Amino acid sequence: MTVQYINRWARETPAKTAVIYNDTRVTYAEMARAVEATRQRLVAQNAPTDGVAAVLTGNIRSAWVLILAARSLGLTTVMITNVSRLGELRLKGLSCLLTPGDEPPPPHDPALAGLVHIVVSASVLRTAEGLDAAAGFVDPPRLGNHILYTSGTTGRYKKVLVEAARQGVRDQERIELSGFTPETLIHTMDLGLWTGIGFKSVSAIWRIGGATIIDQTDARYANFRRHSPTYAQTLPEGLRTIIDASDPSQRPSTTLRLRCGGSLVPLSLAQRAVARIATSFTVGFSATELGSSSMSSEFHTPDDLVWLKPNRQGRVEVVDEDGVMVGPNIEGFLRLRLGDTDSTEYLDDPEATEKAFRDGCFYSGDLAMRREDGRVRILGRADDVLNVKGQKLAVAPIEENLQRGLGVEELCVFLGLAPDGVEELVVAIRSQGPIDKQDVLRRLGPSKIFDRVRIEVFPEFPRTEAGLSKIKRTELRRMVFPD
Repeated sequence: MTVQYINRWARETPAKTAVIYNDTRVTYAEMARAVEATRQRLVAQNAPTDGVAAVLTGNIRSAWVLILAARSLGLTTVMITNVSRLGELRLKGLSCLLTPGDEPPPPHDPALAGLVHIVVSASVLRTAEGLDAAAGFVDPPRLGNHILYTSGTTGRYKKVLVEAARQGVRDQERIELSGFTPETLIHTMDLGLWTGIGFKSVSAIWRIGGATIIDQTDARYANFRRHSPTYAQTLPEGLRTIIDASDPSQRPSTTLRLRCGGSLVPLSLAQRAVARIATSFTVGFSATELGSSSMSSEFHTPDDLVWLKPNRQGRVEVVDEDGVMVGPNIEGFLRLRLGDTDSTEYLDDPEATEKAFRDGCFYSGDLAMRREDGRVRILGRADDVLNVKGQKLAVAPIEENLQRGLGVEELCVFLGLAPDGVEELVVAIRSQGPIDKQDVLRRLGPSKIFDRVRIEVFPEFPRTEAGLSKIKRTELRRMVFPD
């Protein structure tokens, strides 16, 4: 489907920019020719026409061309940046490995045994070498699917299939919810094609004839506004880095719509974002499993950062352990009714599928609460709930209150057993400077609930490699409570 989008604009507006990659503009005609030249090279090297093609590269521009060419042959595709990921993903039906010719050959790995390995030269990928310049842009008769994957905060990979047959509907929904137009220039930073933003948002932009910025240079944070993007999505950690790298004398953009999600956005970070980067700032909730965002809220007051508005009526629900909807201001489990553009299973993982997808709904694993006006607050992961003396406490409100009171932008709270067997609450804070631990204790009020509190300060938190670099809470817990 994405190939068809690019071919359409290559015919109708060949000189229009499709992507700005590391400051280099690539037109729709250039993109279409590169994909077609690569497809022909794959055919000439006897590429399989079924199964899964793993595209091994760290270059996102090359990945797009290889993936679109392979999908035009009917192959299902997945992007990886290291060979070890193949073993971790446990892909079934893996038939070939595709790599750019200007990158080092992959190291020997058992996962490569029996695979057809095809190398495509950089001149084909980027300049369509060998392709007749007069060749038309012909849509392929059969399109393959694509695989996204995420490790969440647990380190266990979950694979989500993006079906070609439903891609047009999904992309159109994303266009309408995000307000994309042919003039939209979306900044996707350096997000790979295994992420929702890196793949889905770009596909939707190309459907409508807009353009994307992909920046993999070392200066990508400092140059975030260099090409005047009109839309951008990021996580709090990425937003923080963008702000820190920006020119402090630069006024915020009035034409950029900046969206942040994935975890709690601290008030101080939101205030810095609208003062330094963009006057239009929105927080939202989505998931790799969903075709588009399910909730969002434009930032005007502190409440807007935690109470989100469902984007579609009747889709977002808060239920009890029996799946019965609970009333306003009662904690429960977040459940989202699946639409035509959402996934309904995880590939090759029936156990995880059964837990997350039931009765036409997706259970995200989050605790939530619905307000009387319909807005919903995420209270944290259900697995991270604190059970203190029989009292169950959601971690998100505790973490939010501490963040605001202490003026720090990231912290995690969890329970564990100390070496002497006594249960203790740990407050892990990411900070480059010293922390007043007595202030933490005063704000937490440990004498009322917790018998023992430990405060740990880290210069950096461990983060997931896949997706948007979320805090890897399981790894952080192991750092505090080593086996």
